Amino acid sequence: MSFMKFINLLIVCLLFSEIDVQAQKHPAHFSDNFTDSIHPWAIVDSSYGSTYILDGEYYIAANGELGTYSVIPGVTLKKNSNFKLSFTAHWRSGVENYNYGICWGKDFKSHSSRFLASNIGWLDIWTGENKQMRPIPSSFCPFLNNNEENHFKIEYQNKKAKLFVNDHLVYDGKLTTSAGRIYFIIYNRQTVSFDNIDLEYEQ
Repeated sequence: MSFMKFINLLIVCLLFSEIDVQAQKHPAHFSDNFTDSIHPWAIVDSSYGSTYILDGEYYIAANGELGTYSVIPGVTLKKNSNFKLSFTAHWRSGVENYNYGICWGKDFKSHSSRFLASNIGWLDIWTGENKQMRPIPSSFCPFLNNNEENHFKIEYQNKKAKLFVNDHLVYDGKLTTSAGRIYFIIYNRQTVSFDNIDLEYEQ
């Protein structure tokens, strides 16, 4: 085999290898606005709390201080896999100074990254290493609308995250996490509704 044929063959092999890698990382898409939802969301009523769909929104209500959660059905993230997620959340009633929001990872406690807000304008951001990260410009977020709907967005790529509240960047930095599910979570006795979920992620 001539040198040029060998080079051409090597290029073809590299191209097919790249195509194969991309095929293994093909993105999946999940969306729901809770109008005739086809996804099997948890609908429960227990001593811990309740989850239900009402007027095109998904409600999570916690009865105790420990709070409660619900997972996005059928979605599992690989360790540090890239994804983009956006959703709206509307605080409805209850304890205002406790958090609600999103987390992703092995569980909704210590082995997850968390992007949380409260109805008095505070943000909490945690990495999967169970370390609290500092929001931009500070823990108090002037971009949050109390008692109104807020839009949250996560752009996670190469172990770094850009987090947005109502289209304002509030965090840009490292955020590692373990493989696992995506949880909507609320703490203490409060009720929050979620809507307009749009997710792209690597399978």
